[in-house]
Amino acid sequence: MMRMWGLGNCDTCRRAKRWLEQHDLEFEFRDLREQPPESGRLSAWLKAVGAEALINRRGTTWRGLSAAAKQQIEAGDCVPVLARHPSLMKRPILECGKQLLIGFDMARYGALKGTHA
Repeated sequence: MMRMWGLGNCDTCRRAKRWLEQHDLEFEFRDLREQPPESGRLSAWLKAVGAEALINRRGTTWRGLSAAAKQQIEAGDCVPVLARHPSLMKRPILECGKQLLIGFDMARYGALKGTHA
């Protein structure tokens, strides 16, 4: 089963959830704030897609980070910062077997229909 990580009040996450439901794709939703991913999962995500793809540098969480936390990320030590600030990640994050999709894109989600319907 797929697992979606996001925020309950995020419009993009709601659109992605609605799309999956409309296409009868089963998934489990986990709120990043209520059930933050463990460090091992964060490390795996970073290894799979890289910090540039995972970290949202345009959001309010990034703008509110201390200079020290931003330097820590720039130095490549992202896991502790993401663990403290899970809303810093782009959303939704969809774990689908060995595939990891960051953000909601209908074309990429559409490719899931054939493999998980």
